[in-house]
Amino acid sequence: MRFEALGRPGKIGVLEIKNRIVLPALNNNYTYNAFMTEESIDFYVSKARGGAGSLLLRLRLWTIPAADLS
Repeated sequence: MRFEALGRPGKIGVLEIKNRIVLPALNNNYTYNAFMTEESIDFYVSKARGGAGSLLLRLRLWTIPAADLS
């Protein structure tokens, strides 16, 4: 088989994954105002259950001024 290594466990540094199938970060239009929705969570859960060894997610970080936290 040509791609038999994909089904074997792999390591990324100290992280061990069950196989070498990686779902890259992508825009699936399931978010709302850059926040995860139930539909978005269900999408990634289905990919994990389907066998992907690693899921990469896009994350956004906002800086909140300290004055707004009081």
